[in-house]
Amino acid sequence: MERRQYDREFKVDAVKLSMQEGKKVTEVAAGIGIHENLLYQWRRLYQDNPTKSFLPDAEKEEMKQSISDRITKKIVTDALLKAIWYRKPSKGLIVHSDQGSQYASKEFRNIIQRFEFKQSMSGKGNCYDNTVAESFFHTFKTECVYPEVYSSKAEAKIDIFDYIEIFYNRQRRHSTINYLGPVDFEKRLDIARKVRVS
Repeated sequence: MERRQYDREFKVDAVKLSMQEGKKVTEVAAGIGIHENLLYQWRRLYQDNPTKSFLPDAEKEEMKQSISDRITKKIVTDALLKAIWYRKPSKGLIVHSDQGSQYASKEFRNIIQRFEFKQSMSGKGNCYDNTVAESFFHTFKTECVYPEVYSSKAEAKIDIFDYIEIFYNRQRRHSTINYLGPVDFEKRLDIARKVRVS
């Protein structure tokens, strides 16, 4: 499945259409062939600033801890806390990383201890310790980063968010989970767990 790019005019038209009286976001999104979460994101951007929405500078504050010029302990601790907040994982979660100093920092280790997770670091030069993560980064780089030339960090943030949250998690098929997207797979897993419990 190839990832689609949308120009500013298409986004603005989609938002305006979804804001018409009697129109439902889900119906508009289905009618124009996009995921409803993407349309909701576009609406939020548009409502915050209609004249500047969908331009690279429109999202300077969005996900500011996700992209940086350098990989620091602040960016990795912020990313871990964000993941904890969204996912609400249980004790015993394995947090896998390479051996970078930011992952060995006191701040990062304190978060892992506070939530009773287990830290796992790759062996030096061993990319096979966590093949799932390595596979994701290979796919991410070849499908999202390498084909693009970003004019600004803000533009990169928007494209990376779109790739991971909309395309990779919701639309891209994954052979390791029966050719479903991660979101659909988790929904089915939750249903199966509920059926098993009842």
